[in-house]
This record gives sequence, structure tokens and C-alpha cells, in this order.
Amino acid sequence: MPRPDVDERIPRLHGRQRLIHYLLIWMGPSALVVVAFAVIQHLFVQRLPLSDLTASIYLIPAVVGSLFGLLVARAREMQRETRAAVALLDKHEREMERLNTHLEDQVAVRTRNLEQQQALQRSLLDALPEIILLTDGQHLTEANAAFFHLFPEYGSLDEFRAEQGCISQLFEPAEDPAVLTPDDRDWVRRCAKRPEQVHKAILRRRDRRWVFDVNARALPEIEEGSYVVSLADITALEQTRERLQEASAALRHQLYIDDLTGLPNRARLLADLERTSEPVLLILNIDNFREINDFFGHATGDSILREVAARLSASLPDGTGPLYRVGGDEYALLYAGCADQPPPERLAARLVDAVRATPFYGDTDAGVILSVTVGVVSGEQGLVDPFTAADLALKTARSRHLDWLPYSEGLETHREYGENIRRVQVLREALDAGRVEPAYQPILDLDSGRVTHFECLARLHTADGRVVLPREFLPAAHTTRLYPRITLAMVNHACRDFAERTEHFSLNLSMSDILDEATVEGLLGTIQRTGTGERVVFEILESEGLSEPQRFARFMERARALGCRFAIDDFGAGFANFEYITKLEVDLLKIDASLIRELDHEPAARVVVDTIRRFAHRLGIETVAEYVHSPGILEAVRELDIDYAQGYHVGQPGSPSTLPPVPASRAG
Repeated sequence: MPRPDVDERIPRLHGRQRLIHYLLIWMGPSALVVVAFAVIQHLFVQRLPLSDLTASIYLIPAVVGSLFGLLVARAREMQRETRAAVALLDKHEREMERLNTHLEDQVAVRTRNLEQQQALQRSLLDALPEIILLTDGQHLTEANAAFFHLFPEYGSLDEFRAEQGCISQLFEPAEDPAVLTPDDRDWVRRCAKRPEQVHKAILRRRDRRWVFDVNARALPEIEEGSYVVSLADITALEQTRERLQEASAALRHQLYIDDLTGLPNRARLLADLERTSEPVLLILNIDNFREINDFFGHATGDSILREVAARLSASLPDGTGPLYRVGGDEYALLYAGCADQPPPERLAARLVDAVRATPFYGDTDAGVILSVTVGVVSGEQGLVDPFTAADLALKTARSRHLDWLPYSEGLETHREYGENIRRVQVLREALDAGRVEPAYQPILDLDSGRVTHFECLARLHTADGRVVLPREFLPAAHTTRLYPRITLAMVNHACRDFAERTEHFSLNLSMSDILDEATVEGLLGTIQRTGTGERVVFEILESEGLSEPQRFARFMERARALGCRFAIDDFGAGFANFEYITKLEVDLLKIDASLIRELDHEPAARVVVDTIRRFAHRLGIETVAEYVHSPGILEAVRELDIDYAQGYHVGQPGSPSTLPPVPASRAG
């Protein structure tokens, strides 16, 4: 049976070509057969004695010849078609052989690539630090090298399955719902359904605890119920997290717990105040604790502080508290006021009695009886926060010698508090606008009768043109960081105003100025830049000069290198410390107004002033009499041979515009 694909491809003759083909092939054999058959028939007929044979007998050879020719033509056609079919089949077979060879080569190449990819994937899986498992949820079918690093006692997965079965049997129990447990048979499916959640597993192997982050993914393309599971080792991360939690807890403890008493501290109190509505707050301070601490020592002081904390805590009614230590010798009690809590005044009296009940001994044999003061605040306090209100009440109670005092807006300390805030605001605005300027008061040289010095006195000019004296804004400046700005403003103005003048000018410095490195660098830099060092006199209060002798000496050395001189201001206020003069090696003594103002009618004052003058002159120190407010005082100062006089009788402080004009020779 011929193949259809081959049969269709055999060249066949049709129509006229087929007819011509048959004629050409048929005529030759037919003619040969007819002639041969006719000759034979003729010879045969000639021998027969039949006279009635006709010529039609010769039709037989013609018919036979024609049929024979047709048969030959058909046979020739079939032979040709057969040869063509055989050739096509041979060609097709050769093509099939080439195709089979090509397919075999492709299959071999793809097989090698697949084997290489599988080997590479296996190498990558084995190189991963994570454990990669192929499982149906209960049994393991594949595992990478990391699995056998965790279980080196098993040479193959079959050995593990034979002994352990599922890896979940090795999970440690845990209370955390995110941690997988041994009794969770559906752990793989659950992990695969909730990939966004954190799943962890804990194993203990070779005396080591391992924590793994577990991820699972279904693989339906391989087989229904197949999953790939990864176990990432997060042991180091968990240990780091635990250490961070411990460190955070320790930091929170340090931030909110007082180490000495174990009580919550000021930071904890302020945080709790923000979360407490209508708080009741008591602040308790131990009276004169600094003297006790200095006399008995810090160890005894610490012991007393701990015992005070214990007594206060023991005296609190149930449900009242907590108790805080908010300062060196200061405690606080915070609770939300309600009907079942004692009134704050009664609780304050109870705390006072608890501390005063018996003496404190600490590490000494001498008993110390402490007294305390309590400030009380209840509910909302308007613009004043509860802590500040309680502290104001405590300070007022101490100033009135009371055991405790409730806060009210009518307290004097409250008014002072508000006034200080207002003064600080005014001072800051004036400094920002450059309205803190010097006023220059002349100092008379009694020998020459000329004004040779000026003292620079700070004046604050308000926005409405009012002049504020130092006694109104300097206390507020000392309690803020604004005081150094006042000092630098005075230095800048004075050095600029006297840069082209010949007179000396004095500037008041406090010990806080000298201890502030930025202030020191700023004022010395200005003096050096303006070249006014040889005319600058720094006035230091008698009470401040020796509080930091080494740093003060370094400042004097740097200032003297620029030509600056030093004066003791208000010398003799209270008592005159002559040792103080010898240690500081100053250039001038300004005798306090308390000694000068009654010099014309108080003999005792004359004796003290004369003693100061004699002592100073023997040391080569010039003297200045302050508060020379009348002709009689000026005459008494002259009689005592004092070098300079300063006061309203000599001249009042004036603005820079009131300074005498600069001599023409100097100006030019």
C-alpha cells in the first residue's frame, strides 16, 4: 500500500502529455507485435487449405498488438512511477535519518544542559546558608547541604527519616504563638498560607540553641501537597535583639530610676505628670541637708537619703504614690486625687512626721534630726505646670518657716516667677535689638583734678524708650544664659567708643564670665582688635575673685599681656579681706559706698577708710572712693589722700554722646 505522503509527491502525466506518452510507448511495441504476429499468421494461413478465409482474420494481430502495446505502455508508466516512488522513499529515509540524528544531538545537548542546571541548582542550594527542604508537610523528600551541617550524624536523608521522621518533632515548645511547636502537625501548610506573618522555630543541637526564621511555599506544579521550606538561621540576630532589649531595659532603668534609693527619678515624674489628669503633687525637701552632708561626709549623707526614702515609702497609705527622688535631697509624691485618697494637706503633715519621728544615724554614732518642708499642689494650675507650682509652694513655705504650704496664685514666689519670666523676655528682646548699652560715669583724678577714668554701667533701653537699671534685669540674666551676652555687648560698645580716646575705662566682670571660655575669648579678642588693652580696667567683686583661683590667675595673665589692669570692686562691703588683696595683686581698690557715704560725720568710717588707703598705698595699689555724692564727702576723700573719686557729685552716668570730645590732636 503506497504511503500517501510519497504517492502525492510522484510526478504523474495528465491530459495531452499522458496521451502523447501512451502513443509513443504504444506505437512501437504494437507495430512490432502486429507485424510479427501478422507474418506468423500469414505463414500459417498460407499452409492451410482453407479457401474461405477472409482478410478480417488479420484484425486479430492488430487487436492483440494494440493490447500488448497498451500493457507495455502502462507497465512502463508504472515502472517509472515506481522508480520515482523508490527515489522519494530513499530521499525521505535519508532525511528521516538526518532528522533523527539531529534530534538525538539536541536531546543529548538538552540533557547535558539540564544535568548542568540541576548540578548548578544543587550547588547553589548546597551553598546557601539557609536549610532548604522539599516536603509534603510530614516527610522530607529533599534537603540541601545546610541540613546535614545541622545534622552531621546522618549520612543521608533516608537515615534521618528512619530515625526522626519529620523535622518538626525536633522543635522546642514555646509560649510565643509565632514559634512553631512539635505538636503542630500542620505547620508547613499554615506557614505557606500566611507568608506575611513571622514564623520561627527553635532547635537545640550539639549543646547549642538555634533559632530559625521559617518560610514555606506550595509547589503544585511538582505535585499537589508539595512544599519548599527554608529555615534561615537568625540565632545571632535573636541574640543581638535580646542584648538590645536588655540594654534598653538597663537604659530605661538608668533614665527613670534613681540608683541611690531605687525610686523613680525626676524624668519619670515629668513623664508621669503628662499622663495624669488633675494630679496631686507634693514636693518634699530636707532642710539644711548640705551642711549635714559636708559635716558627716557623703557616705553618711547617702545613707540618710536612703533611709528617708524608706520612711516616706512606709508612711504612705495603700494605693497612694508613687514616691520619686527628684533631686539631691528632694522627693516628690504623685497621685490622682479621688474620694478614697487622703487630702494632700494631711498627707503632707504625715510625711513631715515620718521624717522627724526618730533621729537618723547613718554611719555615725551621733543622731541627726532632720526637718523637712513640703510644697503641695492640687488639680489644674493655669499656666504653671504642677512641678513648678509645687516647687514654688515649697520655696515659699521655707521662706515663711512653715512645714508645708499649698500652692496658690497669690504666692509671692508665683509673682516673682512671673516677673522673672517677663524680665527675661524683655532682656532677650533688648539684646537681640542691640538696646543693651553702656552709660559712662566719670571718675575724678583728685591729684590732677581731671576726669581720667570712666566706669561702664549697663543700661537696658525698652522699646518704648524707658531706661532700665541693672538691679532690675541682672538677677534674671544670672539665672539664664543671657548674662554672657550682656558682658560681650558692654565690651564691644566700650572698646568701640574708647578706641580713639585717651581715658581709661573699667568693665565689670563676674566669676561666671571668667569661667566661660567663649566669653573670655570674645572679650579678649575685642580688646586686642581695638588696641584698647592699656586703658581697660576689669572690676572684680571682692566676693568672687578667689572662688576659682587657678582659672582666675590664667585669665589675669592673658589680660595683663594685653595691658589690662584689675580693680577690686565694693571692697570693704561687710568686712575687708586684706589677704585677698595680696593674693590677687590688683591695681586699684574701689572702696565700698557703705564706708564712703557717711565719711563726713562718722569717725569710725574714716578710720576704716584710712586703714584701707594706707594698706593699699604701701602695696602700690591706687584707691577709688565710690558714692561721692556731696561736697563734704569729696573734701573728706581729699583729706584721706584717696587717689580717685566717683559719684553723683563728680558726675552721673551718661550715654556715649555725653563723653567729652576727643582732642583734635588725638582725633587727627
